Amino acid sequence: MSLLMDAPPVVGVLEALEALPFDELSALELGGVLRLAASIRGRLDAVEARALTPFVRVNGHRVDGATDASSWLASAAKLSGRDAHRVVRRAALINQLPLLGDALSSGAISVSHVDVVAAIVPSPLWPQAGELADAALVSTPEALRLKALAFVADNDRDKGAARNERLKAAQSVSFFDTASGMGALYGQWNPEGAASVENAVDLIAEQLWRAEHPDRNPTRHEATSLKFRRAEAVLEMARRTLAGTLGTTADDGDDDAPLLPTGAVAQPLVSLLIDYHTLIGDLRAKGICELFDGTPLSPDTVRRLACDAALIPMVLGSRGEVLNQGRRIYRPTKAQRHAVWIRDRHCAFPGCRRPAKWTKVHHIVPFIPYGLTDMDNLILLCDKHHHLVHEGGWRLVGTAMDFTITRPDGTLFEHITRGPP
Repeated sequence: MSLLMDAPPVVGVLEALEALPFDELSALELGGVLRLAASIRGRLDAVEARALTPFVRVNGHRVDGATDASSWLASAAKLSGRDAHRVVRRAALINQLPLLGDALSSGAISVSHVDVVAAIVPSPLWPQAGELADAALVSTPEALRLKALAFVADNDRDKGAARNERLKAAQSVSFFDTASGMGALYGQWNPEGAASVENAVDLIAEQLWRAEHPDRNPTRHEATSLKFRRAEAVLEMARRTLAGTLGTTADDGDDDAPLLPTGAVAQPLVSLLIDYHTLIGDLRAKGICELFDGTPLSPDTVRRLACDAALIPMVLGSRGEVLNQGRRIYRPTKAQRHAVWIRDRHCAFPGCRRPAKWTKVHHIVPFIPYGLTDMDNLILLCDKHHHLVHEGGWRLVGTAMDFTITRPDGTLFEHITRGPP
């Protein structure tokens, strides 16, 4: 404790920085503050890394009952598990290569430089990586990454073959929730695997673009970004996979559950919790609408999922106990799906030509509580337009052969009257 009490008054420096009138500073002065903040951050990162080395050595995590240093750090510093693991590996590298720690502490490099080396260079080669510490001083993290890859290839006995096998063995995909509530996918593959995944995603993204814009390429400043198109492509790959592998699932033990037509998009099992009044649109202050893990959903999203889903009604008591569980209700039937496919051929939204195999069967009047599962109430919509008429505020009313679509502001978009196919 005495060592901490004798340390320089870093808190005082931070308080002085926090008290600056930022809105009154010039651009030059603000730049100086940002550089100083980066320098302080680098020194703190270096201190953290150097403190972690003996902490790991004496199994300090056990004092608080943690399983390892990463989990302890995640809890103590409020980090994600991935970030905590990165900090621990960073500390191990600095212990083996003190030059990097010195450069980080002096502000000559950023923590990104250290993390690049830690991520690419296997730990047995760390003591030999002094040239990378020198390279970091004159390189951006992106340029250092290439130098680190070259260093590994030059120093591996088999010129990188073993490293490629290690990368392949370390391939992984994880799913997690972000702070914004989005579901995220993080994947890492060896270089050729990553190239294959990227090419496949871009191929589907191109197909989806062509389906909506057959006569032109996306411009550099296109409103729909490449990242968004790739996200849509991954979803489309999932839908097509489900259509190909789950579309003709054999009997799963539920005699009331008919098989889907060949190629139909099978719905994955999603557990939802929603009270009846919220589902039918009677919004109340204490209505329930969430996934079973507590993630909130909008009632429109749940109604969209219920539009073409296997429903298992369940009655819960006041303490959450199951009082009654019904059998699975599947709508529409296999024969109805085939009939809608043959009738509509593609998404029925005006101007959309996405083929039937990329669509879902939509109840124009919601199945719960009033909609009938009759051909006149069923229509094909692709995922994009299915979202529009549920969460997007667009309205589709009428019948399958005579319907009106209005924009979110209530203005008429188009009235469609269809004859036999």
